[in-house]
Amino acid sequence: MAMNRPTLKVLFQIAVVLAAIAIFTGVSSASLMLRKPSVDIFAAQGDISYGEVILDNVSDKPLHIKASFAGDADCSSWVRLESEEFVIPAGSSRSLKIIADVPYDISGDHSTAVVYSYQAGQLQGPDDLILNIKMHIEMAVNVHVAGTFQAAN
Repeated sequence: MAMNRPTLKVLFQIAVVLAAIAIFTGVSSASLMLRKPSVDIFAAQGDISYGEVILDNVSDKPLHIKASFAGDADCSSWVRLESEEFVIPAGSSRSLKIIADVPYDISGDHSTAVVYSYQAGQLQGPDDLILNIKMHIEMAVNVHVAGTFQAAN
């Protein structure tokens, strides 16, 4: 049984698309910047505490951001975002609060991650194929519950 080999034209089209994606993604990834790579929230049992992240839109277009927590962290039921969907105008910044409503029975350190997602544009592919580019930036959120740390044995 003979295997079909890709033609030179198909290989060239694939190479062009991959190169364009690499270049476009590198340029578009700079559209949203985080001022800090992580947020630390220091809280007490039963308290509501806040952390803050500042997001900068360094592009010349407004960015429609969707924020959500990644995975199933143990603190996902008591840590939330002030807003999960918002627009940052071109060249502007947005402050976003992260709220930790710490239950009375929670102790120690907990962590999760917030993922900020946005459309970064479109790219023309081969054979009239349009590729939508979506970017994701992840930021760690660490919650430290004061007065509940135990020394290791």
